[in-house]
Amino acid sequence: MNRSMPRVVIPTVLIPSFLKLLHKGHWGSSRMKNLARQYCYWHNIDKDIDELSKSCIPCRENAKLVPSEYTSWPKASSAFERVHVDFLGPFKGYIWLILVDAYSHFPFVVKMSGFSSLLTIAALKSIFAIEGLPETIVSDNGKQFVSAEFANFCNRNNIKRVLSPPYHPSSNGQAERFVQTFKSSINKQMADGTDLDEAVFECLLTYRSTPFDGELTPFELLHGRQARNFLASRIKAPKSYQWSDSEFSSNQRVWIREYNQKNRWLKGIVTRSVGSRLYEVKVGGRIMIRHRNQMRLCHRESNEEEIQYYHQPETTENAQEQETQQLRRSTRISRPPERFVPWWQGKVI
Repeated sequence: MNRSMPRVVIPTVLIPSFLKLLHKGHWGSSRMKNLARQYCYWHNIDKDIDELSKSCIPCRENAKLVPSEYTSWPKASSAFERVHVDFLGPFKGYIWLILVDAYSHFPFVVKMSGFSSLLTIAALKSIFAIEGLPETIVSDNGKQFVSAEFANFCNRNNIKRVLSPPYHPSSNGQAERFVQTFKSSINKQMADGTDLDEAVFECLLTYRSTPFDGELTPFELLHGRQARNFLASRIKAPKSYQWSDSEFSSNQRVWIREYNQKNRWLKGIVTRSVGSRLYEVKVGGRIMIRHRNQMRLCHRESNEEEIQYYHQPETTENAQEQETQQLRRSTRISRPPERFVPWWQGKVI
């Protein structure tokens, strides 16, 4: 997959602001470095990221404990081949449905008002309507996932259900991991003064556009393109200039460069294109091949003979010399000037 965003060198005066952008969501140093490697560079960037991560008070106060071992699942080979779903809450006054695609690690989060089966199905429908139906859905043994309504929903849409063992949340590791990541990020941001909605927005945008394992981000793996995040919005991609393949068309009158005589161009007619930048031009009874850079469009029609020439001076000196040679006496009728005569010296009529 081609990457269109360049990695730019950040000047010293802008380093603090870019460090702040990298730390949106209050991620750890590893995730910040992965994000930085996509967009920017400066001397000692890894050292600056480590120091920022260690000095961040909200990050230290909400540091995670040593994670438990998670049950490994077979690696998915395509998007939505398998999704993992879990709940967080009540958290910050809401119930949060968490769904993670096993292939891309792309997380979906839906803010809910309760745990019921109907609310769960409605939240999943809002995701599936955009991304399509998964082949397999993995969940714990919560009552909403073992209900008849949820079973009917999966059967109607040909979705295979897999339930993890009771009282063993690590068996649904993909969703469980992001539950902890999401909760930690929101707590850190709100401790830093960010409101809930903005914290959720920054958490999801940054997480989805940061490489998880390798060079590609969850957003790229799921959607096939890079996300425009906080860093990408501040770095302009270089403009790509592409030549049009249809600059000249058949039967167009053009001037083509003649190299046998200095500063001469010949008038001809385009017969056909013989490549993306080469054209076949008929000049009198001859056929010539010219590159588009050796051709100019002829904007005026002429009744003169088919082969015509014009000079294209290459330097200012040549132009002045040529102009000097063509000087001739003016044919304008010369009249004596009308001079001002004071009224007191003139005749009174």
